Amino acid sequence: MRVEPGQVKVVGAAVDQRRAAMPTVAAFIDLCRLAYGSELVDRQLATAQQARREHAQVLAQQGAVAAKRWHQANAHRCTFFATEGGRELGLKSPYGNDL
Repeated sequence: MRVEPGQVKVVGAAVDQRRAAMPTVAAFIDLCRLAYGSELVDRQLATAQQARREHAQVLAQQGAVAAKRWHQANAHRCTFFATEGGRELGLKSPYGNDL
């Protein structure tokens, strides 16, 4: 959904719950949307979340070795990662220091 200047974006209860669970991350994403535009930021978040789901599927179906190989081959899809309050959003880069 594209929000034009002056319009108010309506969010559902599930979105409100997720935002409440990660308030600092939600505020950061809001600032990114203001700076870079909602379309770009939302696309990057969607890419990272889809990569996260696919990585989890490969891990469950094919095991850790295949998941690691998939993660490295799809590092370009690790476009966003944040963690707060035990919750994670997106997918970490396979080339980070703490993986």
